[in-house]
Amino acid sequence: MHQGNLFAGYVNNNFLVEFNLETQKCSSNLQFQAEGQISTNRIVSNNAIIAGAFEDAMIRIFDRSKLVHSFEAHEESVMSLCFTNNPYELFSCGQDGMVKLWDLRKYAVAHKKKYDEAAHCITFGRNNITASGGADGVIKLFAPDL
Repeated sequence: MHQGNLFAGYVNNNFLVEFNLETQKCSSNLQFQAEGQISTNRIVSNNAIIAGAFEDAMIRIFDRSKLVHSFEAHEESVMSLCFTNNPYELFSCGQDGMVKLWDLRKYAVAHKKKYDEAAHCITFGRNNITASGGADGVIKLFAPDL
């Protein structure tokens, strides 16, 4: 995941790295225990928090040095994540067809929307419009109120 000058990725299922593209140095090495696998397109950063989406339906939240929280986010695999302009708001989507907006101050769902098919990817764009795509082959656009 690339955002600003930071690039987050994973080495294996229990080790995340974050690189600063400006300094060309590793800025964080995060080791943790997890049963579910992670994919490179399921790691996001907002310059303060790194979030990882996992096949075990969990979202794991990291600061620059350690795992700070993990929670069950979906009934099936978490497929994609994206932050909004607010550093404490995180969208997730999953195999269960749910798109959720999380308040990371409370680790609680602020809004959610259920689709008939699995939601595979999500992105937050200009004018606070969010786009998701899924197994039905349709891109869905929605405003912050879902």
